[in-house]
Amino acid sequence: MKFIVNASSYYKNVSVDFKEVTEYYSLLNNEEKRFVGNKNIFQTKDAMLGIIERYSISNKSILSLGSGEAFEEYWFHKSNCRLVLNDIDQNNTFKEYLKSISEDKIDIPLVYHTCDASNILKGEYKHSFDVLYVSGFHPDEVRRENISANHIRNSSFLKQIFNRQWPENEQPYLETLVDAIQTVKKNGIAIFQHYRGGIDLLSNPNYLALAKKQFKKVGAEILEIYIFKESLGQSLVVLYVGEHNDAIKYAKMLKGKTKITTFHGRYPYKSIRTNVVRVFNILDPKPFFYKINDISSVISYLNLRSYNYLLNIKRLIRIILNWLKIR
Repeated sequence: MKFIVNASSYYKNVSVDFKEVTEYYSLLNNEEKRFVGNKNIFQTKDAMLGIIERYSISNKSILSLGSGEAFEEYWFHKSNCRLVLNDIDQNNTFKEYLKSISEDKIDIPLVYHTCDASNILKGEYKHSFDVLYVSGFHPDEVRRENISANHIRNSSFLKQIFNRQWPENEQPYLETLVDAIQTVKKNGIAIFQHYRGGIDLLSNPNYLALAKKQFKKVGAEILEIYIFKESLGQSLVVLYVGEHNDAIKYAKMLKGKTKITTFHGRYPYKSIRTNVVRVFNILDPKPFFYKINDISSVISYLNLRSYNYLLNIKRLIRIILNWLKIR
């Protein structure tokens, strides 16, 4: 079902002007009833503003799949972006809310499709958007997690030690998400934020190669990948939709932009969600930690601020194994 409502009505009663931490927690405990909660919007502020600043996402058209309440997308709205949202809405929660504001005068339209994501990828929106934003798309995350778990379970003891998580010829991404890239205009971007089911790229270089190949089929190039150093299940993957040479030009332009220092704003531990490292950059196509001769890269990959010595030992062993070309 398709709803077209006023964007300001959709985000009514939202406030993020918290002057004091105590005021913030007081508001959380006594929050008025609203569809899009202040708590989630506040928690995702820094992460979303960092993405918006780095990739110049203002006055853009955006498609978001699996949006839920669209609290992260609020920050796109605040940057004068036009939103098309989607979620399956199994409990009819979204439909009821959208119906309640459907008679409001529309100044800035917000479109919400309450259906399976695949249903809106059949032609209506081909090459329509500047940005595709997908954050924690549950079917994709669970699929990847299950494939990885089954592969590890059926692998040899040696492969388990070396953390080989991904099969040699399995597609990394759900076809729905790959199809969704075709809704992006040429020279636009796609952003995939993963909450779970992450793959350790150091131990599974085949995964990155397969993802590149899968995206290439729909005219997209991986620009950057970020992870949490202490939690590899979370990642931020950014794609450029267009020719390879144009992707290179875009990546060079990013050199002067604000760096990504956090993502997944609702991750419960601030020390982890702000300990971010870029593990892939199209300007230097091999993940940085493959370069054993680059001591600063090795130190950056190792989590030397943590007392998790076992994790650092495991990572150091994997760096050495990759250096020795053990696959």
